[in-house]
Amino acid sequence: MSNGEDKVPPEKANIPTMNRFNLAAGIIIAAVLIFGAFSATRGTERPAERATTNSAVKNNPFEITVTGVKEKNGKSSDSKFVVVEVKAQNSNNKPASIMSSMFKLKDSRGNEYSADTFASNISDLSVNPGLTRTGNVSFEVPTNASGFVLGVSSDMFDFGGADYKYVDLGAIK
Repeated sequence: MSNGEDKVPPEKANIPTMNRFNLAAGIIIAAVLIFGAFSATRGTERPAERATTNSAVKNNPFEITVTGVKEKNGKSSDSKFVVVEVKAQNSNNKPASIMSSMFKLKDSRGNEYSADTFASNISDLSVNPGLTRTGNVSFEVPTNASGFVLGVSSDMFDFGGADYKYVDLGAIK
């Protein structure tokens, strides 16, 4: 250090750049594996937990009962609305929000449909414990779609890992 330049200590001078890359790649891979393992335990359908119309399905914080299902004309000639009448009771000990985005519809072909927010009326940002809200969740589907199952999430926003409980809607009249 006589000429004023800093010298790298010998024990650090021999660390190859590739080792740093391997370390960074290893950390990223470990994070992806951990996240993937966590996601694999969520978002799975449990057929044994399927409810039917007029029976409650519990998915915290709400206990959801489908009280009716009907079809209406859609926005175009090749679509229809499946309108699901629901009763949602907050069975938690804290206020909770209910939104149409907590529901999805599946048909017999495995297609998934999101709720039409503007055609639904089951939104409430603060449902106190023990209180119940009723309303409709509407889904626009192709006219030839059938065999519907309603998915009920505990999360307002599903980013691919929400846990759903299902209600078999049976024959729609």
